[in-house]
Amino acid sequence: MATLTDWEKKRFLSALRKSRGNLTEACRLTKLKRYHVRRAIEADEELKLEVQEVQEEVGDFIEDALMKLIAKRNTSAVIFACKTKLKDRGYTEKQQIDHTSKDDKININIISPENKKPEE
Repeated sequence: MATLTDWEKKRFLSALRKSRGNLTEACRLTKLKRYHVRRAIEADEELKLEVQEVQEEVGDFIEDALMKLIAKRNTSAVIFACKTKLKDRGYTEKQQIDHTSKDDKININIISPENKKPEE
C-alpha cells in the first residue's frame, strides 16, 4: 500500500495548489511518482479529502474568472454561461424532445413507392 509521509503530503498539496490542481505538474514539482501519489490518495481518506478541496478551489477560481469575463460583457463567456447554467430557461444548442407516448398508442403508416395510391 502506497503512503506519503506528512512532509511529502504537505509539499504535494502545496504543489497541487500552485499548479491549479494539475496532478502531473504537482508530482513533477515534488519529484514524486504519479502512480505512487495516485495510490496514496486512494489509500488515505484524509489526503483524498484534501485533494478534493484543492479541486474545489480550482473550480472556484475558474468560476471567478468566468464571472469577471461576464461582467466585462465578453460575448463568448456570456454564451457559455447561458448554455451551462441556464439550460432550464431554454439556453441550449439542441432541442430535447420528449418522445414518450405516455401510454397512448402510436400508429406509424409507412408509404413506399410500390404501395403508394395513385393521385387523383
